[in-house]
Amino acid sequence: MSSRLVVDLSGGDQDPKERLKGVILAEKSLKRPLTLIGNIADLKSSRLGKRLSRSTEWVQATDTIEMTDSIRSLRAKPNSAIMMGCKIAGESYKAKNPSAFISAGHSGAMMAAALLQQGRLKHLERPAIVVTLPTILGRRVVLLDAGANTECEPTHLEQFALMGAQYAKFIRPKNYGPIRVGLLSNGEEPTKGNTLVKKTHALLDAQQFFQNSENNVVFMGNCEGKEMFRGEVDVVVTDGFTGNLVLKCAEGLETAIRDIIRIEATKRPLAIVGMFLASSVFKALKKHTDYRSVGAAPLLGVAGYTFIGHGRSDRHAILSALKRADEALDLRFIEEMESVLLHSAHPPFQTKESSS
Repeated sequence: MSSRLVVDLSGGDQDPKERLKGVILAEKSLKRPLTLIGNIADLKSSRLGKRLSRSTEWVQATDTIEMTDSIRSLRAKPNSAIMMGCKIAGESYKAKNPSAFISAGHSGAMMAAALLQQGRLKHLERPAIVVTLPTILGRRVVLLDAGANTECEPTHLEQFALMGAQYAKFIRPKNYGPIRVGLLSNGEEPTKGNTLVKKTHALLDAQQFFQNSENNVVFMGNCEGKEMFRGEVDVVVTDGFTGNLVLKCAEGLETAIRDIIRIEATKRPLAIVGMFLASSVFKALKKHTDYRSVGAAPLLGVAGYTFIGHGRSDRHAILSALKRADEALDLRFIEEMESVLLHSAHPPFQTKESSS
């Protein structure tokens, strides 16, 4: 099977036709053919469906994973779009001709399905969701885990740090300086933080990967939340519970700031004129903070290319997600990441599976 871009048309809050419109917007700019999975009976024969090229593959999903379904119900629904898409991503990765799967559906189900159908990379204990957030310097900071693991051990965060550093290398220019990795804490001093942070700091400080200058990655120690948005760090590592809170707070704050500005401007006639004159600035701000410009977050640590989109993903988010996945397949960053994990000499990577 050729390398393809596989899209879940059934997952997410938007109507399937909205996601299909995103596929149509992206198709001409993509290097790879498409596979669309979902309840396709009406979509394929619709006016929208007919706008796609003949190379597009349509796959009917007879099962549906609802947002109320438990993770355990996945095995009972092997023909759902999520299970089928993850299976394609896993089999193609093992065949060394990877395809990428994109879904805006149940994120918990996506992680569970990816583990079931793809498995983990060698010497890895937990996968992680990686997101990028805007900074005042224009470039984006990598944050992981953003919600895949609410309970973590220090060795998990150590692995997240290595994966995040490798991912940052691919989204930075080739001539970029050392990738700076920080551990999220309530203070910069090594003595700050809870037990998880303190133990993780000790592991990262001793990790040989960061001490080898040839890797072009350095561990900066603890970092506070404010440093993320200043661009003083390239990768921020934390557990999934904290990371998801950071992500949701950042999304809420961006919306709140725009609403506050709009409300305050209506109280002052001259301010309305100022807002009109500064409209291009507000558009730029929205572009930097809009999740749709990124499209989807890769699930790092599973053996394949899997991207999790926001439940609200519209056509523009799907367009961005497809471009992101297409580029990721060109870069083959999962294979590079697997090599980094495999050659790490640090004892924590001898997992229970690998030592048994």
